[in-house]
Amino acid sequence: MQKQHRQKKILAAVVLTGDVVASAAMEPAARRKLIGYIERFFDRFGKEFPDLNWQQYRGDSLQAILTTNRAYALKLALQLQCLLMANNFFIRLALGIGNINYHGKDVTTSDGTAFQASGPMIDLMKTTNKLIGINAADTAFDAEWQVHGDALNYLLQRLSPAQAEAMALFLQNVKQEDIARKLKISQPSVHQRLQAAGAPVFQSILKRFESSVLLF
Repeated sequence: MQKQHRQKKILAAVVLTGDVVASAAMEPAARRKLIGYIERFFDRFGKEFPDLNWQQYRGDSLQAILTTNRAYALKLALQLQCLLMANNFFIRLALGIGNINYHGKDVTTSDGTAFQASGPMIDLMKTTNKLIGINAADTAFDAEWQVHGDALNYLLQRLSPAQAEAMALFLQNVKQEDIARKLKISQPSVHQRLQAAGAPVFQSILKRFESSVLLF
């Protein structure tokens, strides 16, 4: 599950803090299923992104770090949310953009401005019922990403499980024809689901994130 990440130098990073919604009410079987989805997700993307370091704790919370591939942090977060929504689970995710200047023995004992931007935001999101938030120690960046975050929350909160299932694959750059085969539906039905989900808006915001986060 974990990878050792022991560099001593300061690293630019995105820290992803997650909190499962309504986890206390879950039956043990549902919780095991949820944990399995999360573990398989990070195990898979850990192979694609060698700098991905993550840790799950308390059964309903997680933290993950991306450094070299930090431009893809938002896409990773949205993929996880869509995967879980497709299976009737919900998770709040806060992205903190900054650096890591203290490398502990694991993710949750490390520190830096990326952690300080991510952790408090997840607490705020619990009071505002938001599913995703993006935060950095930069006033201009935060002003812009408050707007983008509101747009993403609007779309995420309206996704049906079927739309989320299609979006999870779309965010992996799977072609519509291949999504149709995988979901056993027609290509026009895939197109309809993606349009209803707001796929072009997701794409536009992701493109902006990938360019702006590298300025930190």
